[in-house]
Amino acid sequence: MTVLGFSAPGLRPALEIPVEVRGGDGTLVARSTVGRSVVVEPGTYFVGAVLPAGQQLSAAVAADGDYVMAELAPQHAASPGGGGMAVRDLLLGAEAPVVPERVRLRLLAGNLLRGELDVVQDREALADHEAVIDYRPPGGGRPLYAELLQPDHRSRTRAVPVAPRQARACELRFFRKPDRSWSVDVHLQHSGADLLCRYRDGGRVEQAATVAGTLEGSEQMLLRKLRDPVAAAVGAYSLLRFASLDRLHDWTGNLRAWFAWLPDGSAIHGEHLAREGEHRLALDAFLELEERGLPLFSDGLAFAIARLELYGSIGAPTFDRLTLRRAAALVAALRVFARSTDFGHPLLAFAGDPQALAAAAASALAGPPRTA
Repeated sequence: MTVLGFSAPGLRPALEIPVEVRGGDGTLVARSTVGRSVVVEPGTYFVGAVLPAGQQLSAAVAADGDYVMAELAPQHAASPGGGGMAVRDLLLGAEAPVVPERVRLRLLAGNLLRGELDVVQDREALADHEAVIDYRPPGGGRPLYAELLQPDHRSRTRAVPVAPRQARACELRFFRKPDRSWSVDVHLQHSGADLLCRYRDGGRVEQAATVAGTLEGSEQMLLRKLRDPVAAAVGAYSLLRFASLDRLHDWTGNLRAWFAWLPDGSAIHGEHLAREGEHRLALDAFLELEERGLPLFSDGLAFAIARLELYGSIGAPTFDRLTLRRAAALVAALRVFARSTDFGHPLLAFAGDPQALAAAAASALAGPPRTA
């Protein structure tokens, strides 16, 4: 037997890039990640990996002896000058050079569902593919969102999930959309959580499942919630998406209880309780979004709307009428944002004026005026 290891020169060692090992006839032999070796029979193997932006890495290796290293290289990696592709291009995708443009970037904080929104930063920025803006949260502990404004296009807003007093910042990177407008992408500082989001963003479910299942994957992110609650939320959503309820333990309840500034704690625990059949407790958890605000991840928004609508359809006597009225008002407020949300992105992203949408959501949350 031979221990087969993997390396991908140019990529950070902490990145658990998923790999597939196939035999000479194309048969799948093993799935693993860079940094986690596998044991194979002696023979010839082809190793492949797909990066979040779609580029492929590959290697052919003869397994002979106790240990062999497969060095994965990007296909078509050589440039005319002989250099390899940049790490950023491997992870995010290379883009054609464009002329940078001036845009406005606003940092908003508060509960969008209640219309409680403050502009904590309003600045001009130079949008180009190399621009990186570090955001650290201001004092307080409120959900944060970045709004990008540019001429002749609707404003676009993305959640910026970063914990209060977190030493490391979120990175915002500009990218050009097919309609030639600019958008902004949010990158988490936890490499595993960010990699999961990259694969989800690209619709690469198999790779996301592999990353989620590594020893440093979703369960460990959730376990280490005190160190990085944002990464814990990413891990919890992944375990819910892949129906790994046994690996959630009681940690989702702690995530909800310990981090009141993170709306997703309520959405995550609510969904976990619902899948365990604790529907009254689940409804209580989802209703906390009234106080905590709009989830920062699109899964949280989707879970909340689906569960609240389901409980509303069940109605009384399973749930009391006052609670059902609250649930109906909350659904109406959440749908204000859901109508313009791109659910293909793991981080919440929606189009339109966030202040106008927040006002509409607050009106919906208040419910229709009561008559005597």
